[in-house]
Amino acid sequence: MKLSSAIRLILFSFSSFSVDYGEIYQDSYPNVDFYFLIGNLDDDWEKKEFNRFSGIEDWLTKKGFRVIINKNANEAQLLEAVSNPNTSAIIWSSHGNKQGVIFCDNKQPVPQDIFEEPGERLKLLIYSNCNGEMTVQYYNSPPGIKRIYWDGETTTKGLFNYLYSERFDKHLGDAIGVKL
Repeated sequence: MKLSSAIRLILFSFSSFSVDYGEIYQDSYPNVDFYFLIGNLDDDWEKKEFNRFSGIEDWLTKKGFRVIINKNANEAQLLEAVSNPNTSAIIWSSHGNKQGVIFCDNKQPVPQDIFEEPGERLKLLIYSNCNGEMTVQYYNSPPGIKRIYWDGETTTKGLFNYLYSERFDKHLGDAIGVKL
């Protein structure tokens, strides 16, 4: 057998074997994707909060979510998370100014229209930034997406207190339509 014939036979063998990755994904992550994106923060949240977030990540994974963490999130990465058809929830953590503007890791403002065309499964946005009451006015999102935010100034401590509460379990479960 010539080498090219052997290669064709191998390629034919592999091409006749198919895997339905969509089914594997859905079986592994029935509640689809949960993004935790960190934009511009002055402090090193990882050192202070990593263990607390690791516990939330473990809990979400056990509840059927694929957890995606980006500690240096920029506009393109936030847009990908928002528009991804498999995203069910996003936590955005960054600074927020008095007008409600939030900031990417490079200290650039997040565009005002970034949340206007979400993927079909996005049901929960959590804004962990100061002046969240202004953020939900500044950034539009379609009806049907629950938005959680804090009034005035906040810290990552406030976020993790919320994430480790029954309120979070209820908000997330209600938003995506499952009991957690």
